[in-house]
Amino acid sequence: MRSSWRRGGGDEDNPAWPGLSYIFAFGMVSMILIGALANQSYKKSVHEAFGQGEILRTKTRESLDGVQDQLGKLDIHSGVIDDPWPHIVVETFKGKPVYFDSLKYDLGVVDRENVRNFAVEIAPLLAAQPMVELVINGTADPQPLVSPQPPRDNVELSALRAATVAAVLRGAGISAERIFVQGLGEVGKSSMRDAPPRENTEAWSNFVEGLKQYRKVYLELRVDLSKVKIPLPR
Repeated sequence: MRSSWRRGGGDEDNPAWPGLSYIFAFGMVSMILIGALANQSYKKSVHEAFGQGEILRTKTRESLDGVQDQLGKLDIHSGVIDDPWPHIVVETFKGKPVYFDSLKYDLGVVDRENVRNFAVEIAPLLAAQPMVELVINGTADPQPLVSPQPPRDNVELSALRAATVAAVLRGAGISAERIFVQGLGEVGKSSMRDAPPRENTEAWSNFVEGLKQYRKVYLELRVDLSKVKIPLPR
């Protein structure tokens, strides 16, 4: 039985070599075909995913447009922001923003009542829109804060401000499952460039009072994407 290899320059036939070359060629063609099919499948998957994403964005925007119309009927000023994903921003409660004193996270009597009345008004709207969730964002001014006791920093301070408003909303009848709290930390850092020396007590006090615009809470209404129904790709 003859099964030797042909070696360089020799004239001896090697019957095993042609079979191996066919196997090698078949393997290469198979790999090319599999790669092409996989590439087509990948492109199809990307295309389908992009299409699903656009459908999801459209349905989200449609839901929020309806919510914004209802907010308008309640005389609640709001705006829809599309980037990075559609959501509604509400910056006032009964027409007034909620600000906090420096290093504080408790609400004044008037602000607490405004938040409570706001909650009473939007509670039926949220009940009728089960896909919508309420995100409460707290912020702090850019004054550095480092403390061994809570609030230990500006992120914690801003979160406590949001939690204070959340407690009023829950007390007015909004389900805790619909409320999410975020502490965004300090904002308005560029304003510190104009800060007077702390030794100038009056000027510093006026400057800190001017930072009140950064010590606030505002709301976002977002759609829980897990509850949006979209057609599955074929």
